[in-house]
Amino acid sequence: MADGVRIRTHKHRQSIEIQFQYRGVRCRESLKLEPTKSNLRYATGLRAQIITEIEKGIFQYGKHFPDSKRAGLFGETSSTGTIGEKLRDYKATIQKAVAAGNISPSTQDGYDKAVRKLLATFDKTPLLELSHQSLKAFVESLDTTAKSVRNTLIPMRAIVEDALNDGDIQQNPFSRLAMKKLMRTKPKSEYEVDHFTREEVVSILEHAGACRPLWQFAFWSGLRTSELIALDMQDIQDTVIKVRRAVVVHVERNTTKTEAGKRDVVILPGARQALAALTHKTGRVFRHPKTGEGWIDDQQLRKAWIQILKRAGVRYRNPYQTRHTYASMLLSTGENPLWVAEQMGHADTEMITRTYGKWLPPRDGYTPITMQAR
Repeated sequence: MADGVRIRTHKHRQSIEIQFQYRGVRCRESLKLEPTKSNLRYATGLRAQIITEIEKGIFQYGKHFPDSKRAGLFGETSSTGTIGEKLRDYKATIQKAVAAGNISPSTQDGYDKAVRKLLATFDKTPLLELSHQSLKAFVESLDTTAKSVRNTLIPMRAIVEDALNDGDIQQNPFSRLAMKKLMRTKPKSEYEVDHFTREEVVSILEHAGACRPLWQFAFWSGLRTSELIALDMQDIQDTVIKVRRAVVVHVERNTTKTEAGKRDVVILPGARQALAALTHKTGRVFRHPKTGEGWIDDQQLRKAWIQILKRAGVRYRNPYQTRHTYASMLLSTGENPLWVAEQMGHADTEMITRTYGKWLPPRDGYTPITMQAR
């Protein structure tokens, strides 16, 4: 172990302590890190950095150790604050953006979930103590997909960027974080295209019971889960479905995930058949078969979906794959990608081409399936 760095043993845990001389005073500071090899290397590097700053006359005790009593002794306190404080400020900014109509409620929900995960680890951590080692440990602790990890880190990246711009910190802890290497250890996102085959769709609908109209409609309309839940009978017109609302976090919003999500979806034969099987004419289009009330949220919907797949003997994919199935079906039968993008609520064809490119057939020899519905 390097000079000036040692492991301290407490009653219920261990920590790392670094020692150095400052203004003739022998200083000892504990780092809130477990004494792993990587953390010990970090502590050695931090001590070397501190000694260099002391020699250059630029060392600021309060910036490295804002909660230390010695910071006050040397007349150096830091107002940078904790990561928890910065994250709560970030959350308040997002709430204002939602109120102004600049961010959708579903996007806000994603940010809120990310903030909650970050607070569980970094709430009391001073911003100045954020390091690439602590970020690495956090990423490694997340048992989730690479996409989810990136989304979780968005608020943290935002507050770090603000701190750099304000001069509160001098180095970006993300700059030394080998994200590509860490991401290779994460499972693939379940939101990747893994559409259902025609045979699987038939089996699912045969075993869907009272939920058959809902899932048949999903396969033939491409609506998002939040849009399916919020769909009202008044949104069903003669030839189109007017998608204008969504249910997010148990609350119905008069808006969709994106501005492009407000769209008119052509009612294809399969979707029309599903609507014809309904007995009610007002209120929510799709209702829980036991309660007779509209579905509460996507989690309630997912529970029913899991049971249907089990009965059908179909490998599990999340309900969003009904949307992917809709897109791949249209594209494989020769539909114009721009039209498909409009039907799915995308602003342009970029997402369609990138996500579903392999389903784009040659231009000749295909009859668009929607010709029957137009």
